[in-house]
Amino acid sequence: MKENQETITLLSAIHNELRKQNSAVKTVNRMENVTENKTVQSECIAISFHNQGNATVTIDSSYTLAPGDYVSFGTEKGFLDTTVYRIAFGAGTNKNLVVVRTYPLPC
Repeated sequence: MKENQETITLLSAIHNELRKQNSAVKTVNRMENVTENKTVQSECIAISFHNQGNATVTIDSSYTLAPGDYVSFGTEKGFLDTTVYRIAFGAGTNKNLVVVRTYPLPC
């Protein structure tokens, strides 16, 4: 009987610790409009690129976004992304890339 109670207590402690580790992180989003070729520093826990113009957008020569497309990158909980992204626009009259960065709020 004592062993069962100890097991229940241990499992309860493990469950509570896991709940703490997986608790939701409060965040805030900041948006930036990019309308010319440039570099963009992440410095956040998640970043997304939304092509709102009519020109194609290439990110780091690896991701090409057609008008209306988007791509997102995130990190593991507790890590900060410090990537510098190179943004290049293709032909088009309306160059508009919306960059959304997600930052953690202090507890």
